[in-house]
Amino acid sequence: FVVVATVLSQQSYDLDFWDLDYEGEKPENEKDLTANLKHMNTAEHYGVTNIDWDPTGRYVTSSASIWNHSMENGFHLYDFKGELLREEHLDKFKQLFWRPRPPTLLSKEEQKQIRKNLREYSKDFDEQDRIEEDKEKGAIVEQRRRMLSEWLAWRAREEEDLSAERKEYGLPDELGQDSQAEVGINGEKAAEVEEIVEEVLDEVEEIVS
Repeated sequence: FVVVATVLSQQSYDLDFWDLDYEGEKPENEKDLTANLKHMNTAEHYGVTNIDWDPTGRYVTSSASIWNHSMENGFHLYDFKGELLREEHLDKFKQLFWRPRPPTLLSKEEQKQIRKNLREYSKDFDEQDRIEEDKEKGAIVEQRRRMLSEWLAWRAREEEDLSAERKEYGLPDELGQDSQAEVGINGEKAAEVEEIVEEVLDEVEEIVS
């Protein structure tokens, strides 16, 4: 991933985010490019003076240093796709440094093996994500059931109070009609079924080295 920008300029302050190893379908206006290029996003940072990638290659910052000018000093934080994650305007901002990435404890052979089996590891991580999603959905269903139970209990109390008031004033009790609607054919309470349907609209797999 590459960021193309003009720094130390008062006229040009666009940041173009490119994927230089794109293998998917290209838009019509980019199909004439022979290289695997894809323009992902364009951002703006007025007075930008520095561009700095983090050691992982997942995030990048653009900054405006008071060492070069005193207008709108601060920094912007983007992910590798060019999505703005944070914007900070800091008076007399000078410079931003990323914390150095510690050296890996894996040997060259172990790193090579991990890269080779990265897709298999991704499947394991996807399965863990699915389990977590199922837990979250289960919690949502349980919360809905609890809320429904509380509401039914409240309605039952209100119906009892209303029936008592109608009897007190000598009025016929017409609430039984609503209660009959909840009774099944054999005189049993109708079952309540709740179903959650999940539909995958789009799935994209990205490998960041």
